Amino acid sequence: MNRALIILFLIKALSAGGFLSNPFIGPKGDLPVKCGTPYRLMHKTISQTRPIMNHYFDTRHFRIWYSLAEPNKPDTTDINPHDGVPDYVNRVAEVMEFCYAMEVNTFGYAPPIPDSTADSPRRNVGGDNRIDVYIQELWGNYFGETLEDEPLQTAPSKAPGFIIIDNDYIGYGYDENPLQALQVTCAHELFHLIQFGYDYLEDIWWMEATAVFMEEQVYPLVNDYINYLGDFLMHPELSLTYASGMDNHMYGACLFPMFLAKMYGWRIVREIWELCGEPGISSIPAISQSLERHNTTLREAFGTFALWNLFTADRADTANFYREGHLYPSVAIKDTLDLLHVPADTVSDSLHSSLSCVYVGLPRSKTPVGLEQIRFGFNANSGDWLFGAAGFPPANSDWKDTLIRSSRGLFPWSFRYNLLIFCAPLVSEGGQFSLVVERSAQILQIADSVFSPYPNPVVHGSEAVYFPLFLSQGGDVVLSIYSPSGELIFESAFYNKPPGPLVSKENAIRWELNNPHNKTVANGIYIYKIRTPQKTVHGKIGVLR
Repeated sequence: MNRALIILFLIKALSAGGFLSNPFIGPKGDLPVKCGTPYRLMHKTISQTRPIMNHYFDTRHFRIWYSLAEPNKPDTTDINPHDGVPDYVNRVAEVMEFCYAMEVNTFGYAPPIPDSTADSPRRNVGGDNRIDVYIQELWGNYFGETLEDEPLQTAPSKAPGFIIIDNDYIGYGYDENPLQALQVTCAHELFHLIQFGYDYLEDIWWMEATAVFMEEQVYPLVNDYINYLGDFLMHPELSLTYASGMDNHMYGACLFPMFLAKMYGWRIVREIWELCGEPGISSIPAISQSLERHNTTLREAFGTFALWNLFTADRADTANFYREGHLYPSVAIKDTLDLLHVPADTVSDSLHSSLSCVYVGLPRSKTPVGLEQIRFGFNANSGDWLFGAAGFPPANSDWKDTLIRSSRGLFPWSFRYNLLIFCAPLVSEGGQFSLVVERSAQILQIADSVFSPYPNPVVHGSEAVYFPLFLSQGGDVVLSIYSPSGELIFESAFYNKPPGPLVSKENAIRWELNNPHNKTVANGIYIYKIRTPQKTVHGKIGVLR
C-alpha cells in the first residue's frame, strides 16, 4: 500500500472516531507517519474531542492521563518506582518534564497556554492548569499528535491544547529501545503545543519542520529525523514550504531550521516563532524579517542553504556543514552534462515553485583526459534565480575554495575533481533558466603522474598502503616492493587501468603489507617501484608496529 493510501486511512480513521481504533501497519520498510497534527489541521472536520480516561498522574507541569482497560492500557508493571502508577506512566512524566525544561527553561520559548486561561471557551477542560497528555494505543501508525482546544476569545490565532502519545511504541522501529521513540515524540508534540501559543494557524511546513528540529535539539543522539529526509533531498524541485501530507517532505524540511541555527545561532528559530506570534505574520515573512536582523536576506540564505545540501552522504563535510550530513541521503541531481563527446553542452529547465532548486552534475567520466578548465554561463530567462557550483575532489582531498557563487566564469578542472555540481535555486514563483558549459581551452597533453603513498609511515594493523596516480592514456601499472636489503618481496600487475585519476581507496593501487608467503612484513624501510606506461617512480615506505 502506498503512502497516499496510508494517509487517507489515517484521515478516515480520525474522522470516524476521533482516534484510530483498528491496527494498520504498512508494508515492511514503511515509516510511521511522524505526527497526526498536520492532518487534523488540514482537515478541520476531524473531531477534536479529548479521550475519556479515568486515571491520571500529576507532575509540576503535566497531567498524564491513562486507562487500565484495553486497548489503551500501558504496561502495568509498577516497580520503578513502586508507587501505584505504571512505570510507563512515570517514564512519560519524566520525559515530558525534561522536554519542558529544555524547550521552555533552556531555549526560552513561551510556555504553552494552559486550558485554565480565563478567556478559553473550554476553561479547565483538563481539570487544572497542567498540560494534559493522553496515553493511547496508536497502533504504530503515527508517533503522536497535538490538538487544539477552542482558540482564545481575545486572540483567535492562539489556543490551548492537549497531547496524545502511544502506550508502548512497539511497531515504530524502536522495539529494542522504545524509550527513544517516546523521547522524540514528547519533544516534537510539546513543541507543537508551544507553537499553538504563538499561532496555531501557522504554516504547516514550518510547524512540522521546527518540531522535528526540536527533537534533535532536545535528544541529539536519537536521530529519528534522518529517517524522514529522503523525500526532501530527493525532491529539491518542490518548494521549501511544500506540505501535501502525502509524503515526508515537511518533516525533511527540518534541515532549513538546522541550517539557520548553525549559521546564525539556535536563537534565530525562536526569534522567528516570536514574529509568527504577531498578528498577520506567517512563516516566510517572519523568516525574512529575522534574517534581516542578522544582516542578510531570505534570498541569500536560501541560496546558501541550497549549496549546503550538496554536502550530504558521501560528499558530507561535517565540520563546515551539517553535523550529521554523512548519515543523510544524497540530494538528487536532475541532469548530467557531457563534455567528453562534444565541446559544449547546455541544460535548460524550469521550476514552478518558489524556494526550490535544480542540481546539474558534470562527472569526470563525461570530460576528456587533460581538460584544464571549464567555462560556464548561467542565464535566468525568467524568475529570480541564484546560482552556485562546487567541485568535489577524490577522497582524502580538500574541497575548500571550490565553492562558486558567480553566474559565469572559469572552473579549474585538470584532474583534481571527480564531480562538479551546479546549483540553481529559484526564489520567485516560477522561472526558466539555461546553463551552458564548455571546454575553455585546448585539451592539454599531460604525462602520467605518481603521487606520495598514504599512509606513510604505515602502522601494523592498517589495511593497506595506497599509491595514488594519474594516467594520461590508461594502461597497465606494475607495483614492486623491495625489502630493506633489496630483495623483491612483492610484485603485482594491474592491467587495463582507465585514464584519469586513481587516487581514492576504492581505485588506487595498494599493498597490504604482505610478503611472498602472504605474511605481514617486519618493521623497516621498504622501497617501492611503480611502472606506468610513461614513467617509473621509486620511493620509500616506513612500516612500524
